[in-house]
Amino acid sequence: MTSVLFYCPFGYFLSTRLETFAAKISWLLVYFVPLLLTVFSFSSALDLISVGYLAVGTISVYLLYEIGYIENDTLTVLQEPSPTIRLDDDVRRYVSEHWWKIVLFRSGILIICLWWIRSAPGFEWFVAMLAGLIPAFYLYNRIRSSVNAVIHPILVTIRFCGPVVLLIPYLNAFAFALLLFPLLNGLERAAESRYGIKWLQGLWLTNQVSGRWSYYGILLVLVVAYSYSNASSWWVLLPVVYLFLFRLLTAFIRPEKVSR
Repeated sequence: MTSVLFYCPFGYFLSTRLETFAAKISWLLVYFVPLLLTVFSFSSALDLISVGYLAVGTISVYLLYEIGYIENDTLTVLQEPSPTIRLDDDVRRYVSEHWWKIVLFRSGILIICLWWIRSAPGFEWFVAMLAGLIPAFYLYNRIRSSVNAVIHPILVTIRFCGPVVLLIPYLNAFAFALLLFPLLNGLERAAESRYGIKWLQGLWLTNQVSGRWSYYGILLVLVVAYSYSNASSWWVLLPVVYLFLFRLLTAFIRPEKVSR
């Protein structure tokens, strides 16, 4: 097995993304820290129980989300004319032989996680969003066309907004989380050459370097204007300022495509 296999009982907690230490740190900074800041900005507090719910909710999303990516990177990829091979033959063979064991193992851990967070205020909405991952990934892994440029943002929206809704089950929190990450990520993904959407490929905001800090700069101005005109809490600026500074800093440190 390669480094993508996390060694836990039976080896069924297989993951095909975030292989390197740098990728894991980037994931924390781009994904989990903004989730923490978003929940804090809407509740003006963040106790240990809330952090625990958010962490377990995030784990729950990835337990199910990674099943889709495991299938994509090991089974679906074999059907593509010009596949992107991320894993070696041994790992793909392992998945083929143990596919249902991997699914059942992860599903069992997911049930335990959901039981633990069942008292969270947005639990029902969170479960509904998780359920949406199943048909979305089913279609994503079987439709190899520009339609995936629409399906992928749905997956990312559930991945990012789901843990927020678990703790803040309100439409304004969902909409804010949507603007904070999935919208930009969806535009960037749809601008990839494989989808052939020319007008997006030339869009300034989709270049994944200056386009990112520019997007958060624009979002920051809009949030300031909204908060001022509606006398809303200024705490909502926190995750936007964080992502603006993070993207601006990484654009200078690494002036090339960085982790999503």
